[in-house]
Amino acid sequence: MKVEDNTITFRFCFRGKTIKTESFLTLRAFLHDNEWLPEESDYDTNLLEYHSENDGTCVVTIKKVDGYTLEELADLFFADILKNKEIFHVIVLYNKHTDKLIQIHSGKYFNRQNVDIGNLQKLDEVIILHRK
Repeated sequence: MKVEDNTITFRFCFRGKTIKTESFLTLRAFLHDNEWLPEESDYDTNLLEYHSENDGTCVVTIKKVDGYTLEELADLFFADILKNKEIFHVIVLYNKHTDKLIQIHSGKYFNRQNVDIGNLQKLDEVIILHRK
């Protein structure tokens, strides 16, 4: 997957959705319900790209749009994630646009991190939510 500097990438899992097609349909419904996708379309490549991986992990890449900074879009998307109790694990790829989210939320999951939070490198995977 190609990751650009002007994007934000979230990876997350829905409870009980471990098959690619199940998680993809749930992801698409989540994006529609939270108005990240237009009601009449399943794609908006100007704003985001999304897919599910074979293990059910969902990947959403948000792009810069007029009227919002990428940090604002990250905050809005994460707020929608927090409202959905079926999402139990969230990772963001580190870059300057995800730094604020990481600074606020990653410390809660310090024992689960696979990276050194004090020395993050571009594209490091950082856990910002893990629910039981």
